Amino acid sequence: MKNLKMKRILVVIAIIVMTSSVVFAAPVLTDSVNVVFQGKDVDFAQKNVYKEEGHIYVPFRQFFESIGYDVEWDAASSTAVAKDPLRISNSVDREQKVDAALWQLSAEARACFIQAFNLATLRFDQALEEYPDVENLAVIADIDDTLVDGVMYTADVLQDGEWTNEAFGKSLASEACKPLPGAVEFMNYVVDNGGHVFYVTNRVSSLREVTFEAMEELGFPMVDEDHIFIREDGMASSKESRRNAIEKDYQVVMILGDNLEDFADLFPVTEGVQARRDAVDELYDLWGDKFIIFPNAVYGDWEKAVYKYDKSKSLEERMQDKKAVFDYYKYTR
Repeated sequence: MKNLKMKRILVVIAIIVMTSSVVFAAPVLTDSVNVVFQGKDVDFAQKNVYKEEGHIYVPFRQFFESIGYDVEWDAASSTAVAKDPLRISNSVDREQKVDAALWQLSAEARACFIQAFNLATLRFDQALEEYPDVENLAVIADIDDTLVDGVMYTADVLQDGEWTNEAFGKSLASEACKPLPGAVEFMNYVVDNGGHVFYVTNRVSSLREVTFEAMEELGFPMVDEDHIFIREDGMASSKESRRNAIEKDYQVVMILGDNLEDFADLFPVTEGVQARRDAVDELYDLWGDKFIIFPNAVYGDWEKAVYKYDKSKSLEERMQDKKAVFDYYKYTR
């Protein structure tokens, strides 16, 4: 039984290394085995390493501890767990977002948010001068990572927390839910000067109640059914119809968002990175005028554009698409 359990563990490590770009080089009919894992040489001192039916078997604990991993054994479930101390998340797709989330928490990002709302205030003052007799001037804003800081939830997700609407709702109801610097002040400035504010968000309908409660608690104005446009059940992610509904009755002088989809349906993710860049250039004069965009390096349609929103692609295929983007732009191509 002991030998059977050990062999199972060795089989597991064989599977793991075969899916983790491990390179094995074993001269035939010799005891010499060289193992390279993620660029690191692994030293087993030739202990418990053997070849059987064309496969190289290595000891689980010794393999991972030799490259600096922490290894734990769960006796209750007979599970061996290896954790990389240089990673925050156990999921590859989440780990890729760690530095981006840290940037969102940086002083540089904070300066960008403050700068954006300062500019928005200036532009609204100019709109008041341009339309002195218009009583229905309006500003449309996205909520997450435009008005409300989403990093409080991202920090949980990146440390293997739940990535669900229910978990997101709990974060919105917590004290960790904070407005971005200048957001509450700007939206109230618009209302105090006779304007109207509208919130167009892709939060799902199950988050309606917590959205209203949190926005009111944070101090945002006009928090009611007439001014907050949730993404209703069955509704597409596009915000175009909701923007059009507002523009029927109001003179929209400004739109705030962190994703190009917040502004117009002119940036199709299925056409790739360069097509969206070209579409941005076609609206050159609107950026910083009617359109105020906020930095968000963690998530957005820019991610989908890398792999042209082909949901069937595996993580490995999406990684190749990322490399292809770099290869397209690098000067040595």
